[in-house]
Amino acid sequence: MSDDPRSDETTEAPADAGAIGNVDDSDFWDDDDGWDDRSPRRGSGGGGGVPPAWIIGIVVVALVVIAALVVRGGKDDSNDTASGDGGQTTQPADGGEQCATWPGIGGLGRPPIADEPGIHVWSDLEGWHVNRVPGAGVPAVTAVITNNDADNPPKAKEGATGGATAAMDGATLSLLIPDGTEPAEASFEPGAYSTAVVIILKDSGGTQLPVEAFTVGGGDSPSVNPITATQVMQPCGT
Repeated sequence: MSDDPRSDETTEAPADAGAIGNVDDSDFWDDDDGWDDRSPRRGSGGGGGVPPAWIIGIVVVALVVIAALVVRGGKDDSNDTASGDGGQTTQPADGGEQCATWPGIGGLGRPPIADEPGIHVWSDLEGWHVNRVPGAGVPAVTAVITNNDADNPPKAKEGATGGATAAMDGATLSLLIPDGTEPAEASFEPGAYSTAVVIILKDSGGTQLPVEAFTVGGGDSPSVNPITATQVMQPCGT
């Protein structure tokens, strides 16, 4: 029997074969997502495609918010201030700057009385000072100094004159102002975080000096021995 097809037999193609053959594969991806479905850059492997405008908008808004937070944080940090002369400065809630003062002993400069014969104790923007100006009956003096912060005790400053010297014993500072024919002076810092300073003035024999033998500050108030100075916070410039 021959395998050749019979002349009366025909092979018919399926009715929808032409339609299937003409279907563009992009029709299966017609999802209106803003991308060109036939582009070779579609999908995560395309590389180099430009993101939709809504994604760019979100990124821009996020960057603006972050920048605003950084600027605001910098302004908040600027409210904290500190003075550079060993005193303390604070920024209270009402916005007025507060500075440390030492009533009775502190001032803006060397008081005129410090150039007169006698022993004088005062403080200014340059530190705390003990000096002796020679005169009749003006003895040598030792100033024994302590504060209320043992971790940051008083410290002598450089530049002592007239043979004055300094010595530390633990947290206690002693300034020795000798008897001589020339003025002598020694200076110190009270301690960066101290709020109280005690100064005891003694003669060369270790006896406390009478209050008539020295002045404190501008000399306007009666002297006491020991001298006790307490820090007070008040508006700067007052």
